[in-house]
Amino acid sequence: MSRNKIMINMLLLTMLVGIALIPAVSAATNNENSDIMNNIDFDKTSLKFNEILDNFETVTTNTTAFLNDIPDGQVTLKISGQKFQLDLQEIDIVSDDAIIITENGSRMPAPKISTYKGTVVGKENSSVLLTVADDVIIGQINVGDKSYFIEQTPITYNEKIVHVVYSSDAIKDRKILVYNTDGDDVKAAQEGLSTSSLDPAQISTLLLSLPVVDIMACYDEEFDLEFSSPNAEMQNILAGVESIFSLANVDLNIKSYTYYSTIPNDEACEVLSDFASIAANDRDSTNSDLAFLFTGKEMTGSDIGCARVFNGNSGQAYAVGQMVSAGYINSYQATSLQKIILTAHELGHNFGATHDEAYSWDSGLSHYYTVMWTPFMGSIFPNYMQDEFSNLNDHGDSSHNNILYIVANKNTIAGFQ
Repeated sequence: MSRNKIMINMLLLTMLVGIALIPAVSAATNNENSDIMNNIDFDKTSLKFNEILDNFETVTTNTTAFLNDIPDGQVTLKISGQKFQLDLQEIDIVSDDAIIITENGSRMPAPKISTYKGTVVGKENSSVLLTVADDVIIGQINVGDKSYFIEQTPITYNEKIVHVVYSSDAIKDRKILVYNTDGDDVKAAQEGLSTSSLDPAQISTLLLSLPVVDIMACYDEEFDLEFSSPNAEMQNILAGVESIFSLANVDLNIKSYTYYSTIPNDEACEVLSDFASIAANDRDSTNSDLAFLFTGKEMTGSDIGCARVFNGNSGQAYAVGQMVSAGYINSYQATSLQKIILTAHELGHNFGATHDEAYSWDSGLSHYYTVMWTPFMGSIFPNYMQDEFSNLNDHGDSSHNNILYIVANKNTIAGFQ
């Protein structure tokens, strides 16, 4: 055989071997990232979570793998060294015709963001809430008295969003400065609210109704800078809030994701006043019953939220909540669950729920508080804010029954627009 033929044959063999190896190499690369959660080596000290958590993991997410698994309702997540098999069902919390309203007022159809609720397979006392958008998976897994949280950051690693995963016992244990949940004008506005005129038959009839309350989910420039997907963040929070309202048979429905960049920082109720003025026309044009501002501002003063209290007038349909930590030493650290509780608290005022009818109870050395309790008591031993309204069935009594305000006023609110 000539030297040229030998070289040609060797070249062909090399090419064939290379072609044969390419799928193997590609498959190995894909397998390394085939998990829905993939740990990364990242400088944790650069993240704000380092201020509020003793320990946490940094991960990127594979939304394609999640969406490939979800059609049968079964998804497996590996979190904090544990494997959770989840039984999930997608929920409806966004209008089919939901829109995005941009800073300049232009409007466009909202992209699909999916939210799921369910349980951990084989765990009786468990619940799951997950929201999935492009390159973002956020939410929580609750098993017994322990929770695992998945949160997003505004930072990328190898062109993928950095997420933080932590457990409920990882929140820093320290002396806490208690923060007021909302401002003095909210407390004053609650005077005179009453459900005493309702008889049992009326309550039963109201409870059976299932109105849809449309919400304009709004955010500011600071919130936009905190999260890679602000829309997914708002949707996940409101899905958690809907679970808190579920005892009253209320469905929440997002009509729009609206961005406002011109609301100045101030005391919470001043921010609310500015927000209500600027958002009124958009609320009317989107036929939204309520408008909530998710702010990334660390508002001045000692209040982390403010709301207009229900009085039957649709002009009371506004509320604001702070979605970032109130400082290094404080009772409000804006953890995943705390953001849900604060939002439920302020929306609770829109429905007429009051501070006076919030409920607290003890179990061993721990103290527990329903969502309308003020000041905000945090989620560190021995004080724990809970994701529920006071009620007669569980935690409450005839003088502490905030769920009744939700039941009594939900149909009126659903008819605001």
